Order: sequence, then C-alpha cells, then structure tokens
Amino acid sequence: MINDASQTDSTPRSSMSDDLNSQPFPDWIGRRAELYPMHPLIALSVSLPTPPIQELYQDMRRMVLLRESGCSVSAMSGVGKSFALDIIRQQLARDFPGIVVYTHNAHHHDVTSVRGFFQHFLATVNQPNRKGETYELRLRLVTTIVDDAGRSPFKQAVLLVDEAQEMHLSDFRFLKDVYNDLAREGIHLIGILMGEEPAFKDSIKNLGGAREKSLIDRFSHRVFRLRSFQNVADIRWVLRAIDSEVFLESPKVRWTEFFFPIAYASGFRLEHEAEALWNALTRAKRQSRRSDGVSARVAFRAIKEFLTDNAGADARTPKLPSDAWMAAVGRAIWRDALAQPGGATDGTESVKT
Repeated sequence: MINDASQTDSTPRSSMSDDLNSQPFPDWIGRRAELYPMHPLIALSVSLPTPPIQELYQDMRRMVLLRESGCSVSAMSGVGKSFALDIIRQQLARDFPGIVVYTHNAHHHDVTSVRGFFQHFLATVNQPNRKGETYELRLRLVTTIVDDAGRSPFKQAVLLVDEAQEMHLSDFRFLKDVYNDLAREGIHLIGILMGEEPAFKDSIKNLGGAREKSLIDRFSHRVFRLRSFQNVADIRWVLRAIDSEVFLESPKVRWTEFFFPIAYASGFRLEHEAEALWNALTRAKRQSRRSDGVSARVAFRAIKEFLTDNAGADARTPKLPSDAWMAAVGRAIWRDALAQPGGATDGTESVKT
C-alpha cells in the first residue's frame, strides 16, 4: 500500500534525492499517501480509449456521419461498457462540435410504467419539470430535445443507453414514438443501446419475435459487439497509456511515475511488463476455461494491485518478485468475484495462483 515517503522506501531521503538526478526532494512524493485516493487508476476518474473501445467508436462515428437510426451493442460483463459509452460521448463531442449527446441508464424495473419511462428520460435530458400526465411528459421530452438539437448545426441528437438489457419491449415502442415525434420536428435521433450478454441478445431476439419491422430497423438492424482484450498488443497499449498519462501538473507526474518515481526517472515503464501481465492473465483464463478473452475490469484491477503492492520496491532497477504479476492477477480475480452482485463472477474466482 502507498504510505508516506518516510515509510514506503528504505532509501534515506538524501539517497532518494540523489537517485532523482540530485534534484530537490519533490514535494509530491512526501504526499503520496494523501494523493493516492485521487490517482486516476484508483479513483476511476479517467476513461482510457482502449483498442476495443477505439474500434467500436469508429463504427459509431460512421453511423453519426451517415445519419443512421441507431444500433445495438452487446458485451460480456467486465469489458468496460460504461467506460466505452463515456469515451464515445467525449469523442463525438470532439469530432462533431456542438452535437447533442445524452447518456441514459436503463435501470432495472419489473413493471413498465409509461409515466415512469418519460420521467426517466426527462431526467436524462436535464429537464427539471417532470410532473404532469403522460401526454404532457412526452410532449415536454420531445420539446426539450428539439430545443437542444435545434441549436446544433447537425439538427440531430445521439442517445447513449447503458444497461439496455433492462429495456422491455414496451420501452422500445415508447422510444420509437419519440423518434417519430422528433422526425416530424426535423430532428434526427440516433440511439446507441449498450447491453450485457446474454440478456441483451435475448432482448434483441424478442424484437424479431414481435415482428415489428420498425423496431428492428431502428434498434437491431445493426448489432455490434464490444470485445474483450484478445492479445498482448491490447495490454501493451493500456500499459503504454498508463506510462504517458499525466496525473499531477507542475511538475508533470505520469501515472506510472507516481508509484515508481526513481525507477521511472531511470527508464522503467509498465509497457515493458506487457508480456508478463498477458501471460499471467492468459494462464488464469486457461485455468478457468474461459474462451472469450480477458475482461478489462480484471486487467485494470491487476494493474492497480501490481502498482500498489510493489511501489515500496522503487529503485533505479526495481527488484520485483518473479510472481508479481501472477499475484496481482490472483488478487484482482478474487476482488472482482467479491464485487459482483449476489456473488456472480466471470468464472475465474477459483483460479490458483
């Protein structure tokens, strides 16, 4: 665990100062215990556009360019669905300045309520007035989107729906009505529905079973998949990004550097650990008999475990345990299993490390 600089490393302060190119002892090193909870990897405050997310974004960007009606995106648990939607929102804002993008979470609900549906979407579009009868709510929702999108040069709005596996058939029908109302006002709505497998695949099949062509055309005519990490190149990209992302300014402190300031100054980079991490992850995957790649959630947990556990070994050439990554992956899998609702896991909790 990260502690105060006087406790984390056996190197005396003067010796550490020598290791840091004889510069004055950086103030932030003495504040690592205080800063630790704010580190982006720990606070989950920054989303990295991983290779799977970048690939998905290119498809979403093309859909916006072509003004298509929308699509469905399925993904296994733990691959980073919510992070992907956040990256898509950020990238669309950069690539299409002024475009209107809403992010909606389709919370679990056993009973469909028409008023509840529209009140929920009114909250999504930041409309504070959510009182009234169903017709009033629907009109207010459409009017709000028309006003927002009408100020945009694109005259369209993008709706990103998270946890779309929770949507009922009636929800798709209500959303279709909103599409039609907006179209009459000259506003094009693009819906990107992100849901968890296998439940979301069943939802998409239900649209086909309902034999409502308009629903199929809007929501399931195009189905994409957010993949897991499939190879060492994916892992190397993530580690390289962690090496280069900036945590603190003045002076700039990179994410990796925060944990290994002396080693980082001497050329240590997580990117060089890609093979070791990938081997540990794939070994765990083989033991669990998984065949669908490595989840981003477990990979990032393992990286956090590794950095936190080994920060005390910081030196010009850090002496890391030979099983450092296997130990980190084992703990990541265990913590991931504990964090799943109702004890649900990805099947790797029994892996021996």
